[in-house]
Amino acid sequence: MSLLTSFPSTSWMLISVAVFTALFIFCVVRPAMAESVPSRAAGAHPEVDGFVVRNDEDEQELKIVHPFFGEDTYSLASSIIIRDLHSLACGDKHFRLKASRIGFGIGLVVMTLTFQLSVIICTKQFVTPNQVANIRDAYDKFEEVMYNGHTYLNANGKQRGIAGFFNASAFDDMEDDDKSEACNIPFSQLGFLCLILTVWSITCFVNLKSNVDMVISLIWYTKTKDDMGDCLLHWEDAMEDPHGTSSKPLDKLKTAQETADIAVEVITGLTLGVKAFLMLCVFLPEFLTTCYILWLGSRWLTATNDFGNIVCNAVALEFVLQLKNLLFIVFASERAKRELRDTAILPPWSKESAGWSAYFSTLVWLILSIVWVYGYVFHFQHVLPDYKWDVHEVCSDWLSKILEAS
Repeated sequence: MSLLTSFPSTSWMLISVAVFTALFIFCVVRPAMAESVPSRAAGAHPEVDGFVVRNDEDEQELKIVHPFFGEDTYSLASSIIIRDLHSLACGDKHFRLKASRIGFGIGLVVMTLTFQLSVIICTKQFVTPNQVANIRDAYDKFEEVMYNGHTYLNANGKQRGIAGFFNASAFDDMEDDDKSEACNIPFSQLGFLCLILTVWSITCFVNLKSNVDMVISLIWYTKTKDDMGDCLLHWEDAMEDPHGTSSKPLDKLKTAQETADIAVEVITGLTLGVKAFLMLCVFLPEFLTTCYILWLGSRWLTATNDFGNIVCNAVALEFVLQLKNLLFIVFASERAKRELRDTAILPPWSKESAGWSAYFSTLVWLILSIVWVYGYVFHFQHVLPDYKWDVHEVCSDWLSKILEAS
């Protein structure tokens, strides 16, 4: 274990960033930038199956029609902004109504960010400091007893044992309460702690994945247009002309009334100003907030000096992440929800063939979760700086006896 912790934290951080960048480019950016597969051979009969189109001649190939927004406040705000700016650009006379809807969407984003940030800031101020202080005091007493006073003070003024002086038999001299507090340090059962942190990290990375997918689809991949009036097309027209570059007259394009079976409009492009606004005011705040929740949640779970409460705290952290979904359910009207369901995004690639990337590229997020847990536990955590990994040796048997007796 000392070999793992001896490597400088900065070096591990650089390695983690490099691994993240390589995986992100290979599994996310590279497929998005790949050229589309050549169009179907003549005579093929596509069949609409849900929201992909199957090729009768090659069942292994699917033509992607349009992925949808998620059902949360950030997606709702993006949909409202794009649809209403499109309506206004096309000459809609209900300016006040549309402007009010846009303000409402932005307000939902602000409300979501306010609630999430308020909860995590209050948690950082009123919850984690006490838990961090308690766990540091418990480990300080443990080090003093187990090393028979052969200790030094770390940067936080807490005792740490000097290598070579650890005395396992001194554990019997500790008070029962001190034993309990020391052995309930999450690092004493590393497997359990890493399991909980991995589940928590996956939960956060699911939100980050959704955020990144939206940025790639709406900001990166969609064409930058001069007029918001050209940003939406009926889904069948979007299949024929994905970026809306055709010179076909508007009156010749299919409308929702003509194809009332699936009245879905696809976002085929956005103006530069709208892209910048969505990036700076919707996607970037969500991304940064989720990253901060990931870090604070990892710190809180690591500082929880009770194995039962670790699970409870993980559930509480999940509630903070799901506030965007809760507020969507409560504040979004049924009409707004229907419009969100009828708004689709231009997919990053038009066709998808069966292969390694199609089936397993999402494993990158599991890998990133594991990398984060490893990096945090061994290099980034500051709950117990200079942790000696010496609690497990004496606490495993003691915990087993306590649990068997109970």
